[in-house]
Amino acid sequence: MAMRVVDSNRYALISSQFQENRKRLEEAATAVNTGKLVNKLSDDPIALQRSIRNQREEADLTQYSSTLNRLDNRYKTYETKITEAYDVLSQLKSTMVALANPRPSEDVRQQMTVEIQQAREHLLALANAQEEGQYIFSGARTDVQAYLADGTYQGDSNELSVDILPSIKAELNLTGEALFGGAGIPGGINVFAWLNDFENDLASQSPSAAVADNLDQVDQAIEQAIHEETTVGVRLSRLEISKDTLSRLEVNLADKRQNFEDADYVTAITEFNAQQYALEASLQVNSQLLQPSLLNFLR
Repeated sequence: MAMRVVDSNRYALISSQFQENRKRLEEAATAVNTGKLVNKLSDDPIALQRSIRNQREEADLTQYSSTLNRLDNRYKTYETKITEAYDVLSQLKSTMVALANPRPSEDVRQQMTVEIQQAREHLLALANAQEEGQYIFSGARTDVQAYLADGTYQGDSNELSVDILPSIKAELNLTGEALFGGAGIPGGINVFAWLNDFENDLASQSPSAAVADNLDQVDQAIEQAIHEETTVGVRLSRLEISKDTLSRLEVNLADKRQNFEDADYVTAITEFNAQQYALEASLQVNSQLLQPSLLNFLR
Protein backbone atom coordinates (compact mmCIF):
# COMPACT_ATOMS: atom_id res chain seq x y z
CA MET A 1 0.00 0.00 0.00
CA ALA A 2 2.86 2.38 0.92
CA MET A 3 4.54 1.65 -2.41
CA ARG A 4 1.37 2.63 -4.26
CA VAL A 5 1.23 5.97 -2.42
CA VAL A 6 4.89 6.65 -3.22
CA ASP A 7 4.36 5.75 -6.88
CA SER A 8 1.29 7.93 -7.00
CA ASN A 9 3.19 10.89 -5.59
CA ARG A 10 6.05 10.29 -7.98
CA TYR A 11 3.71 10.14 -10.93
CA ALA A 12 2.04 13.38 -9.83
CA LEU A 13 5.39 15.16 -9.49
CA ILE A 14 6.62 13.91 -12.84
CA SER A 15 3.36 14.90 -14.49
CA SER A 16 3.54 18.37 -12.99
CA GLN A 17 7.13 18.85 -14.16
CA PHE A 18 6.24 17.60 -17.62
CA GLN A 19 3.30 19.99 -17.93
CA GLU A 20 5.45 22.90 -16.73
CA ASN A 21 8.16 22.11 -19.28
CA ARG A 22 5.61 21.83 -22.05
CA LYS A 23 4.04 25.16 -21.03
CA ARG A 24 7.44 26.88 -21.16
CA LEU A 25 8.10 25.40 -24.58
CA GLU A 26 4.74 26.65 -25.85
CA GLU A 27 5.46 30.14 -24.50
CA ALA A 28 8.89 30.15 -26.14
CA ALA A 29 7.37 29.01 -29.44
CA THR A 30 4.73 31.75 -29.25
CA ALA A 31 7.43 34.37 -28.65
CA VAL A 32 9.31 33.15 -31.74
CA ASN A 33 6.18 33.09 -33.90
CA THR A 34 4.75 36.46 -32.82
CA GLY A 35 7.95 38.33 -32.06
CA LYS A 36 6.31 39.44 -28.79
CA LEU A 37 7.29 38.77 -25.20
CA VAL A 38 3.78 39.57 -24.02
CA ASN A 39 0.90 37.85 -25.79
CA LYS A 40 -1.70 37.44 -23.06
CA LEU A 41 -2.48 38.81 -19.63
CA SER A 42 -0.89 35.91 -17.77
CA ASP A 43 2.48 36.49 -19.47
CA ASP A 44 3.03 39.80 -17.67
CA PRO A 45 -0.06 41.71 -16.49
CA ILE A 46 1.80 45.00 -15.97
CA ALA A 47 3.60 44.80 -19.31
CA LEU A 48 0.36 43.94 -21.08
CA GLN A 49 -1.35 46.99 -19.58
CA ARG A 50 1.54 49.11 -20.82
CA SER A 51 1.18 47.51 -24.22
CA ILE A 52 -2.53 48.34 -24.36
CA ARG A 53 -1.78 51.92 -23.34
CA ASN A 54 0.88 52.12 -26.03
CA GLN A 55 -1.57 50.85 -28.63
CA ARG A 56 -3.96 53.65 -27.69
CA GLU A 57 -1.17 56.20 -27.94
CA GLU A 58 -0.18 54.72 -31.28
CA ALA A 59 -3.76 55.09 -32.53
CA ASP A 60 -3.75 58.72 -31.39
CA LEU A 61 -0.48 59.41 -33.22
CA THR A 62 -1.90 57.79 -36.35
CA GLN A 63 -4.89 60.12 -36.13
CA TYR A 64 -2.62 63.13 -35.64
CA SER A 65 -0.62 62.10 -38.71
CA SER A 66 -3.78 61.83 -40.78
CA THR A 67 -4.97 65.23 -39.57
CA LEU A 68 -1.61 66.86 -40.32
CA ASN A 69 -1.62 65.45 -43.85
CA ARG A 70 -5.17 66.69 -44.35
CA LEU A 71 -4.24 70.17 -43.12
CA ASP A 72 -1.13 70.20 -45.27
CA ASN A 73 -3.21 69.41 -48.36
CA ARG A 74 -5.82 72.01 -47.43
CA TYR A 75 -3.29 74.80 -46.92
CA LYS A 76 -1.47 73.95 -50.10
CA THR A 77 -4.84 74.37 -51.82
CA TYR A 78 -5.22 77.76 -50.11
CA GLU A 79 -1.70 78.64 -51.22
CA THR A 80 -2.53 77.78 -54.84
CA LYS A 81 -5.80 79.74 -54.85
CA ILE A 82 -4.31 82.82 -53.19
CA THR A 83 -1.33 82.84 -55.55
CA GLU A 84 -3.75 82.60 -58.46
CA ALA A 85 -5.74 85.55 -57.07
CA TYR A 86 -2.51 87.53 -56.76
CA ASP A 87 -1.66 86.75 -60.39
CA VAL A 88 -5.12 87.84 -61.59
CA LEU A 89 -4.89 91.15 -59.73
CA SER A 90 -1.31 91.76 -60.86
CA GLN A 91 -2.31 91.14 -64.47
CA LEU A 92 -5.25 93.51 -64.07
CA LYS A 93 -2.94 96.23 -62.76
CA SER A 94 -0.53 95.70 -65.66
CA THR A 95 -3.41 96.10 -68.10
CA MET A 96 -4.64 99.23 -66.31
CA VAL A 97 -1.21 100.85 -66.54
CA ALA A 98 -0.71 99.78 -70.16
CA LEU A 99 -4.10 101.06 -71.30
CA ALA A 100 -3.97 104.34 -69.41
CA ASN A 101 -4.14 107.03 -72.09
CA PRO A 102 -4.98 110.68 -71.69
CA ARG A 103 -6.91 110.59 -74.95
CA PRO A 104 -10.43 109.13 -74.78
CA SER A 105 -10.68 105.88 -76.64
CA GLU A 106 -13.72 103.68 -76.92
CA ASP A 107 -11.52 100.69 -77.76
CA VAL A 108 -9.53 101.21 -74.56
CA ARG A 109 -12.75 101.54 -72.59
CA GLN A 110 -14.14 98.29 -74.00
CA GLN A 111 -10.90 96.39 -73.52
CA MET A 112 -10.57 97.57 -69.94
CA THR A 113 -14.19 96.65 -69.24
CA VAL A 114 -13.60 93.12 -70.56
CA GLU A 115 -10.47 92.82 -68.41
CA ILE A 116 -12.43 93.83 -65.30
CA GLN A 117 -15.25 91.40 -66.05
CA GLN A 118 -12.83 88.52 -66.64
CA ALA A 119 -10.90 89.32 -63.47
CA ARG A 120 -14.12 89.46 -61.44
CA GLU A 121 -15.31 86.14 -62.86
CA HIS A 122 -11.95 84.49 -62.17
CA LEU A 123 -11.72 85.85 -58.62
CA LEU A 124 -15.30 84.83 -57.86
CA ALA A 125 -14.51 81.27 -58.96
CA LEU A 126 -11.48 81.28 -56.64
CA ALA A 127 -13.49 82.69 -53.73
CA ASN A 128 -16.04 79.90 -54.18
CA ALA A 129 -13.49 77.13 -54.64
CA GLN A 130 -14.37 73.73 -53.19
CA GLU A 131 -12.41 70.81 -51.82
CA GLU A 132 -14.04 67.50 -50.95
CA GLY A 133 -17.42 69.12 -51.60
CA GLN A 134 -16.83 71.97 -49.13
CA TYR A 135 -16.42 75.68 -49.85
CA ILE A 136 -12.98 76.44 -48.45
CA PHE A 137 -13.37 80.23 -47.97
CA SER A 138 -16.78 80.19 -46.22
CA GLY A 139 -15.58 79.74 -42.64
CA ALA A 140 -17.68 77.17 -40.81
CA ARG A 141 -20.48 77.48 -43.38
CA THR A 142 -18.78 75.10 -45.77
CA ASP A 143 -22.06 74.21 -47.49
CA VAL A 144 -22.65 77.69 -48.98
CA GLN A 145 -20.71 79.76 -51.51
CA ALA A 146 -18.45 82.32 -49.87
CA TYR A 147 -19.26 85.28 -52.15
CA LEU A 148 -21.93 86.58 -54.46
CA ALA A 149 -20.95 88.61 -57.52
CA ASP A 150 -21.91 91.88 -55.78
CA GLY A 151 -19.39 91.22 -53.01
CA THR A 152 -21.81 89.89 -50.40
CA TYR A 153 -20.03 87.45 -48.10
CA GLN A 154 -22.28 84.49 -47.25
CA GLY A 155 -19.88 82.61 -45.00
CA ASP A 156 -19.00 83.38 -41.40
CA SER A 157 -15.94 84.45 -39.44
CA ASN A 158 -15.43 81.14 -37.65
CA GLU A 159 -12.06 79.49 -38.09
CA LEU A 160 -12.32 75.81 -37.21
CA SER A 161 -9.53 74.08 -35.31
CA VAL A 162 -8.42 70.46 -34.90
CA ASP A 163 -6.00 68.56 -32.67
CA ILE A 164 -2.66 67.99 -34.39
CA LEU A 165 -0.60 66.91 -31.35
CA PRO A 166 -1.36 66.26 -27.67
CA SER A 167 -2.78 69.55 -26.28
CA ILE A 168 -2.00 71.39 -29.54
CA LYS A 169 -4.56 72.62 -32.07
CA ALA A 170 -4.26 74.19 -35.51
CA GLU A 171 -6.65 76.14 -37.71
CA LEU A 172 -8.47 73.93 -40.17
CA ASN A 173 -9.66 76.69 -42.48
CA LEU A 174 -9.06 80.22 -43.72
CA THR A 175 -12.04 82.48 -44.34
CA GLY A 176 -12.18 84.60 -47.48
CA GLU A 177 -13.00 87.79 -45.59
CA ALA A 178 -9.42 89.10 -45.53
CA LEU A 179 -8.42 88.11 -49.07
CA PHE A 180 -11.58 89.17 -50.88
CA GLY A 181 -13.22 91.45 -48.30
CA GLY A 182 -10.26 93.18 -46.67
CA ALA A 183 -11.45 92.28 -43.17
CA GLY A 184 -8.85 92.92 -40.48
CA ILE A 185 -6.42 94.56 -42.92
CA PRO A 186 -5.72 98.31 -42.67
CA GLY A 187 -7.34 100.05 -45.63
CA GLY A 188 -8.90 96.77 -46.74
CA ILE A 189 -11.43 96.74 -49.55
CA ASN A 190 -14.10 94.40 -50.83
CA VAL A 191 -12.52 93.30 -54.11
CA PHE A 192 -15.81 92.46 -55.85
CA ALA A 193 -17.53 95.68 -54.82
CA TRP A 194 -14.46 97.61 -55.99
CA LEU A 195 -14.43 95.88 -59.41
CA ASN A 196 -18.11 96.77 -59.83
CA ASP A 197 -17.34 100.40 -58.98
CA PHE A 198 -14.36 100.41 -61.35
CA GLU A 199 -16.55 99.18 -64.18
CA ASN A 200 -19.07 101.93 -63.43
CA ASP A 201 -16.26 104.51 -63.42
CA LEU A 202 -15.22 103.36 -66.90
CA ALA A 203 -18.74 103.89 -68.13
CA SER A 204 -18.93 107.44 -66.78
CA GLN A 205 -15.33 108.70 -67.05
CA SER A 206 -12.50 108.65 -69.53
CA PRO A 207 -10.40 105.46 -69.37
CA SER A 208 -7.38 107.37 -68.10
CA ALA A 209 -9.37 109.04 -65.32
CA ALA A 210 -11.02 105.77 -64.33
CA VAL A 211 -7.66 104.01 -64.19
CA ALA A 212 -6.09 106.82 -62.18
CA ASP A 213 -8.94 106.74 -59.69
CA ASN A 214 -8.56 102.99 -59.17
CA LEU A 215 -4.81 102.34 -59.02
CA ASP A 216 -4.74 102.61 -55.23
CA GLN A 217 -7.55 100.08 -54.97
CA VAL A 218 -5.85 97.49 -57.15
CA ASP A 219 -2.67 97.94 -55.09
CA GLN A 220 -4.71 97.34 -51.94
CA ALA A 221 -6.28 94.21 -53.42
CA ILE A 222 -2.81 92.90 -54.29
CA GLU A 223 -1.64 93.70 -50.75
CA GLN A 224 -4.50 91.63 -49.35
CA ALA A 225 -3.38 88.66 -51.43
CA ILE A 226 0.19 89.09 -50.17
CA HIS A 227 -1.09 89.29 -46.59
CA GLU A 228 -2.96 86.00 -46.93
CA GLU A 229 -0.04 84.33 -48.71
CA THR A 230 2.04 85.18 -45.66
CA THR A 231 -0.61 83.80 -43.31
CA VAL A 232 -0.73 80.51 -45.20
CA GLY A 233 3.07 80.32 -45.32
CA VAL A 234 3.29 80.69 -41.55
CA ARG A 235 0.69 78.00 -40.99
CA LEU A 236 2.42 75.61 -43.39
CA SER A 237 5.69 76.17 -41.52
CA ARG A 238 3.95 75.32 -38.25
CA LEU A 239 2.61 72.14 -39.77
CA GLU A 240 6.11 71.09 -40.82
CA ILE A 241 7.35 71.65 -37.27
CA SER A 242 4.43 69.62 -35.94
CA LYS A 243 5.22 66.81 -38.38
CA ASP A 244 8.80 66.69 -37.08
CA THR A 245 7.52 66.59 -33.50
CA LEU A 246 5.11 63.80 -34.38
CA SER A 247 7.91 61.78 -35.98
CA ARG A 248 9.93 62.03 -32.77
CA LEU A 249 6.93 60.94 -30.71
CA GLU A 250 6.43 57.94 -32.99
CA VAL A 251 10.08 56.92 -32.65
CA ASN A 252 9.98 57.29 -28.87
CA LEU A 253 6.80 55.23 -28.65
CA ALA A 254 8.26 52.50 -30.87
CA ASP A 255 11.41 52.35 -28.72
CA LYS A 256 9.35 52.18 -25.55
CA ARG A 257 7.21 49.38 -26.94
CA GLN A 258 10.23 47.43 -28.12
CA ASN A 259 11.85 47.61 -24.68
CA PHE A 260 9.10 45.71 -22.89
CA GLU A 261 7.01 44.09 -25.61
CA ASP A 262 9.08 42.93 -28.56
CA ALA A 263 11.15 39.79 -28.31
CA ASP A 264 14.75 39.70 -29.49
CA TYR A 265 14.71 37.06 -32.22
CA VAL A 266 18.06 35.46 -31.36
CA THR A 267 17.17 35.35 -27.67
CA ALA A 268 13.72 33.94 -28.45
CA ILE A 269 15.18 31.17 -30.64
CA THR A 270 17.78 30.35 -27.98
CA GLU A 271 15.08 30.12 -25.33
CA PHE A 272 12.92 27.95 -27.59
CA ASN A 273 15.79 25.54 -28.23
CA ALA A 274 16.60 25.41 -24.52
CA GLN A 275 13.00 24.63 -23.58
CA GLN A 276 12.73 22.04 -26.32
CA TYR A 277 15.90 20.35 -25.06
CA ALA A 278 14.59 20.50 -21.47
CA LEU A 279 11.34 18.83 -22.48
CA GLU A 280 13.10 16.11 -24.44
CA ALA A 281 15.48 15.48 -21.53
CA SER A 282 12.54 15.30 -19.17
CA LEU A 283 10.87 12.73 -21.41
CA GLN A 284 13.99 10.59 -21.50
CA VAL A 285 14.40 10.62 -17.72
CA ASN A 286 10.73 10.05 -17.10
CA SER A 287 10.63 7.15 -19.55
CA GLN A 288 12.93 5.27 -17.22
CA LEU A 289 10.63 5.88 -14.26
CA LEU A 290 7.18 5.56 -15.74
CA GLN A 291 5.43 2.70 -17.38
CA PRO A 292 4.91 3.12 -21.12
CA SER A 293 1.16 3.44 -20.70
CA LEU A 294 1.48 6.42 -18.41
CA LEU A 295 4.18 8.02 -20.55
CA ASN A 296 1.97 7.74 -23.60
CA PHE A 297 -0.82 9.35 -21.65
CA LEU A 298 1.40 12.26 -20.68
CA ARG A 299 2.50 12.75 -24.27
